[in-house]
Amino acid sequence: MLYLIDILDDPDHAFETVFKRFLEAENLEVDYQLLPGLNSVPTLSELRPRPSAVLISGSLQSVPDQKPWMLALEVLIRELHTQEIPIFGICFGHQILASALGGRVTNLPVWEFGEHAVYLQAEHPYLAGLSGRIQTLQVHQDHVAELPPGATNLGLSAQTPHQIFAIGKSFGVQFHPEYTLEMLQTIIAARHQRFVNKGPFQSQAHLQAIARHWQLSQDARQILLNFLNSLETSDV
Repeated sequence: MLYLIDILDDPDHAFETVFKRFLEAENLEVDYQLLPGLNSVPTLSELRPRPSAVLISGSLQSVPDQKPWMLALEVLIRELHTQEIPIFGICFGHQILASALGGRVTNLPVWEFGEHAVYLQAEHPYLAGLSGRIQTLQVHQDHVAELPPGATNLGLSAQTPHQIFAIGKSFGVQFHPEYTLEMLQTIIAARHQRFVNKGPFQSQAHLQAIARHWQLSQDARQILLNFLNSLETSDV
């Protein structure tokens, strides 16, 4: 059973809805169970049935805040990792995965928002069929500044040194392989001022002019698809 740990506290995008649309677009059926992660996180022994894999969503929260529910989620992550249960972390999920396993998450001087190139640094089963440079959709102001001990850095961007990493059966991506350009437009409409206040955009008009040229890359989506396809053939 795949568990979706939903901590995407965004009124415009329910994570389960986004995930279902991703499955529909990729013509994929996955048996999963939704687990709300904000404010209440179970231990591994409390999860029934036992997870075969776990996907952790993005969030408007910040890992450096270290709220009690975040610490509980880090405990669960360490339990899953010790039991070699595959974890796939997206954005905040990527960051808290790194934090739980001994890495360090800090705040960027400016947002990394919109379409950004990620340069692949090593091979991994979830990166099968990809090489060199991929285009990604990003929405974050925190990043993994230091990887957990023993982790492999698989990708980086001009602004972020650890865009993709793996350690054992745990895997994280800073970008959003599940997002669409329409979702970014919704975020721009609702929260453009934060990208102007902190940068890198000088005004709403500047942001919207750049956003008109963004494109959706199937390469980034393929990474999540590779993870989901691996669940069908895995013996975990």
